[in-house]
Amino acid sequence: MISIFLSTFLFSYNLYNYFLANLYYQLIYWTHHHLILLHLQLEQQQNNVYLDVKTAYLSFVNARDGVPVAKQAMEQAQVQYEIAAGRYRTGLSDAIELKDAEITYRNAQLNYYNTLMQYNTAVASVEKTVGMPIKPSKTEGEIDVPVDVNEEEINL
Repeated sequence: MISIFLSTFLFSYNLYNYFLANLYYQLIYWTHHHLILLHLQLEQQQNNVYLDVKTAYLSFVNARDGVPVAKQAMEQAQVQYEIAAGRYRTGLSDAIELKDAEITYRNAQLNYYNTLMQYNTAVASVEKTVGMPIKPSKTEGEIDVPVDVNEEEINL
């Protein structure tokens, strides 16, 4: 009788240990896979942040480079308008040529101000993405970015 009890006890004890070991194995298995999943999610978030910063910065660079081009086009259109106005005053051209030059000049102005708006929007996007201002200054905590644009032109 004791041997039956002892063998039943040992069998139950071994079965309990088997299930307990299996439970620990499953716990370790799922914890390991959950840790891998968290690591992959972290890596994806890092890649998303990198992509956002890179996209915002490239937009900023494109807008910054477009401002001097638009300004030069506006200045050239202004010179052409002044030439057309002078020709009209002296009677060498008609009103249509003057109006065409004025329209070209106004379109160049509009393009210049749109380019400034895109620049300001790109600066704000970079500041939002990075989380700090990027104005060209030496104040502590700000990023020093060389900008070839006058502050008066940007902040209309």
